[in-house]
Amino acid sequence: MQKEKTDNFLDFNIFLNLYKDILEISISAIKDSNKDYIKTIDKTIFIDSSYVQTQVNLYKHSKPIKLLSEALSKLITCTTTLKPSLLAENLRKKGMHLYSIPLLSKTTFISEDDFSNIINSAQKIVELNCSTSKELLDKINNLFIIGGYTQLNTSTLKKIFKENNLQLIPPTYIANFSSSNLISQKDVDIILSKVELLFKTKILCISNLTYDDYINLSKAEFFDNYVAYSEIEDSLKEFIAFPKHSSDYGFTYKFNIFAKTNIRVIGLRSPVNNIFINKKDFDEVIETLKTYTSIYDIQKTLKLNTIDRRSFEAQNIDLFYNLPLTKEGIYVKTEDAKKFIDSYNYKKDLAAANTVFERYMLRINYSPNPKESLIPQTLKFFNDFVLLKSNKIKSIGGRDTAYYDLYNILCDTLKTDLTSITGELLQKELNKILLLASAKYRTKEAWVGFLDFLKLNCTHFKPTETIKLVSTSNKLQAYSRESFINLAMVLIDIIEDKNLIKKTYRNWNNSSALCYVFLHLCLAWRRNDLTTKLPSPNLNLISNLKDYNDFIEWLESGNELSERVSLLICHDIETKVKRFNFTASKNNENLACVIPKFLSRHLALILCINEANKQLAHKKYNKTNRLDISFTKRGIENVNSIFVKEFNTDLVAILGEPFNNIKATKSFLTLITEKSEEFGLAYGYYFAQKLRAHKSSPEVLSNTTKIYLDKDISKASVMAFAVGTMGSIKYNLLSLVDDEFNTTSLFNQANSIVALNLTPSQIESATKTLAIKSEDIKNNLLKILTTKERKDNFIRELLYGKNSYGKHNDTKCLFKIIKNMDNKVTEISVNENTQCPFRTESCIGCANLISTRYFMYFIEDKFNKVLDSLENSTSQIDKDIHIGRLQELYLPTILDMFDIFGKETIANLLNTKRYKELIQSLNTEENC
Repeated sequence: MQKEKTDNFLDFNIFLNLYKDILEISISAIKDSNKDYIKTIDKTIFIDSSYVQTQVNLYKHSKPIKLLSEALSKLITCTTTLKPSLLAENLRKKGMHLYSIPLLSKTTFISEDDFSNIINSAQKIVELNCSTSKELLDKINNLFIIGGYTQLNTSTLKKIFKENNLQLIPPTYIANFSSSNLISQKDVDIILSKVELLFKTKILCISNLTYDDYINLSKAEFFDNYVAYSEIEDSLKEFIAFPKHSSDYGFTYKFNIFAKTNIRVIGLRSPVNNIFINKKDFDEVIETLKTYTSIYDIQKTLKLNTIDRRSFEAQNIDLFYNLPLTKEGIYVKTEDAKKFIDSYNYKKDLAAANTVFERYMLRINYSPNPKESLIPQTLKFFNDFVLLKSNKIKSIGGRDTAYYDLYNILCDTLKTDLTSITGELLQKELNKILLLASAKYRTKEAWVGFLDFLKLNCTHFKPTETIKLVSTSNKLQAYSRESFINLAMVLIDIIEDKNLIKKTYRNWNNSSALCYVFLHLCLAWRRNDLTTKLPSPNLNLISNLKDYNDFIEWLESGNELSERVSLLICHDIETKVKRFNFTASKNNENLACVIPKFLSRHLALILCINEANKQLAHKKYNKTNRLDISFTKRGIENVNSIFVKEFNTDLVAILGEPFNNIKATKSFLTLITEKSEEFGLAYGYYFAQKLRAHKSSPEVLSNTTKIYLDKDISKASVMAFAVGTMGSIKYNLLSLVDDEFNTTSLFNQANSIVALNLTPSQIESATKTLAIKSEDIKNNLLKILTTKERKDNFIRELLYGKNSYGKHNDTKCLFKIIKNMDNKVTEISVNENTQCPFRTESCIGCANLISTRYFMYFIEDKFNKVLDSLENSTSQIDKDIHIGRLQELYLPTILDMFDIFGKETIANLLNTKRYKELIQSLNTEENC
């Protein structure tokens, strides 16, 4: 036995006892699996000790596959490939050495080194946050809800990997327990960004939504809200003319169909090649398109080869070009199309009518008055009258228009049949209709004829007065003084009323009517001149406005024109008329434009509104011609009806008859003068109320305003008729030359003015000349007197210059003064003091004439104003400032005037006594 031990065999029982802690199999299993290493001697079992040692050592440096599986499961989330049996199979395929230790266990083992290597590699995979190829494709598809990249070819991915030096972790890698390649999260992000860029630039086409909108769409939202192009193609064919061959309209053609719409569209080029349209957007556009009709369809309906688009503009029908999802062409609203077709058929039928009665009835059938049901009996008589006249008339000559106008006047005026009215009420209604019908001679003629017809055919019709047709050859007379004054009051009230003036915003007809009538308060122009010669107001004078629409929105926001801006706008218009020498169309005489200050705010506002409306109308209807027309024809011709409908003002009730340009102009020339307030005229009185913010009324005079008037109104009105137009200017002229004129009675003043024997045209011409000359002198001086030195030289030459006298006593020549103070003016030589550089016989009327007497009056005025300011000063600083002005500016000039004109002359002109007393009082205060 001892010998056997020396032969490296160990007693089996000793073996079991030694290694019982690590044995994992039964004794029988050990004996069965290790037969070659076990011997029995004398019934004692021995096992090869070297074999045992080898097996035990191997066991100590090995790890069971089960332990590897458990360790990996903690790192990697996987339910299949990490099971011990599958894991062992996976590792064997990768060439890993797996083995068993039959002496100790039936478990499969792996070396400690391999175990550590696998765990470390798996840890790196976890840290890289790897994804499989399938997971990468899923992420790509999750980016793009339509799934266009399910067919992404491998060449595209290979190209991305190559260009960005990306690495794949193949399935053969020891820590890759999936069946596909693994990609690190860093590389996945790079791939996704590259694929997204490729998708955005090469594949995706979107319209009316952003890329973020598209990305944020869920699949449910997409499939609920979008349809494929093929599903709406049939609906499109109703509006779009497709090419004959389908090959002519591919992806780009289809996508561009929606380019000019607000429909949200998602398009995918190859490999998807499909377009998806938002169902709601598409349905809304289709419903909108059904409200339009093409001009081509109108042509087919009317059987015309073409239609001039100006025909639509004439009816104020908006034209629409290249509507979305439509064939190229011009479209109109369906209701406007019906209106145009009806109008065309009406004109066609009207042209085909052979009698006045047929044309008259056609007009009524196409455009009946909604109030005709109130006077059925009257209209029956009127229709019989028209039929009777029609049978007697051979030439139509527009008489049907007169009858139709009278038909509307009857319907709009009468509340009941004429046959049921008697007495004064009947006569009142007849006179009212006469006033309305008198706007057109033929309409008035038809009314007088109808009255005669009623007298013969209606026994109940018995007017108290006979109405006769008066020839229009008589000259039109001016409106009464009270009527024209009332008109002025009402017009200003309309402009002051926020609700009424808003009716002119974006309505050229309304603003034309109001502006046209208002202009008669300050301009005596003919109708054609008002329409075509009136300069446009300069809206650039109103700051922070980009265009005319901005101006209207500015007003709608509650803004108002300031008095300063209003004056600038009116002055700009006056200047344009003067500088550009606007002339009347009839006689080529120069037009005069003088806008009174008290009217400037109202006139500037309505002029600007009207100009904005004109520009917006031309832009809206694509008009490029006749921008010189200030007012619409409809606005001028329908002045009376527009005022009733829009401004709740009956001009007929105010004026006693419809508004007329000639009568209004005569009224203005007769009754309204620029200085009417000086005589206490009611017109001036009313504007005084407005300017002082007192409530005004045609019937009631403001008590507050009376303190501003120092003359009796009734006497003033008599005086106004006596002195006539320009009376105020005659009054001022006589006041200047006669010191006692202001102290005489109104009657004597009126006689003196009449005796002056100056016609309005003579006064206007003289004042116009004076105004122009004064303006020229002012402008010349502003250009010349640019520095203090030049101003001093000018005053010195004006006072002391011996070679700058004019041809008359106490006059100086502006040209000579400038020539002597500035040697640069050498073009014209003046050798003698009395020689004129312009070779005129007299200085009167010359723009270079400066009266020294006028200069003295100017100095007197300035001197007195400084004294007033000094006397009214409350602070010592203000007093010092005004004293400095007197001593440094005015006293040296006055002393010079003493030398030139004589001390006595200047003393009589300037109140030097007041100056001395004022200075003495100030010195006394200072000493106290």
